[in-house]
Amino acid sequence: MQLKIYSEKSKWHVKTETEAEFMSFLLDLYSSFLYSKKDRIVSIMDGIIGLEGEGPGKSGKPVSAKAVIAGMDALAVDSVAIRVAGLDLRKSELCIEGERRSLGYSSADKIDIFGVLLSEFDNKFIPPKTKSFLGKMPISTYFLKNLVVKKPVPDKEKCTLCYQCRTICPAGVIDKSADGRIPFYDYKKCIRCYCCMEICPEGAIDLRRKIL
Repeated sequence: MQLKIYSEKSKWHVKTETEAEFMSFLLDLYSSFLYSKKDRIVSIMDGIIGLEGEGPGKSGKPVSAKAVIAGMDALAVDSVAIRVAGLDLRKSELCIEGERRSLGYSSADKIDIFGVLLSEFDNKFIPPKTKSFLGKMPISTYFLKNLVVKKPVPDKEKCTLCYQCRTICPAGVIDKSADGRIPFYDYKKCIRCYCCMEICPEGAIDLRRKIL
């Protein structure tokens, strides 16, 4: 079931060329639910155990956040979760853009919090490394992509050749191993969506740059 859900999600990485376009798609999707439902939507986030770094697979590190967050405003739930994790809300373009579109609130002064105060949390989650500063623009050349954007590279010591990465890859750039050690990646066609890294059950995929 998890792999099927990821497969549907991963297809949109091909249809949207940049992180900004993918974010816009997510907000459009949320908007369609928000305005098509007569009943109010309740968003619930289980943050008792969170995941820092890369994820949501084994590449991430479990962290006890000790929080369950719920609300009628999904953006508010997300923004509170970001604060609970000790991350910088100003870097969450999705929350900021969502509020700009009037899909909810992310600003602290517009959110009423009941229960435990945010000041009682002292979490300092490590953010993922997969964020690219070129997320707002498509990268058309192989040289530029390799220069500034990290690529997913399987670890020969951890990889078991289960090929879940090959199944999930929306661009179809992963093939069976030629040497019997790690899957083959066609980096000229790789779109750097990192779905393979997220799904890897062994946490065997890391991010590296070929140049620099």
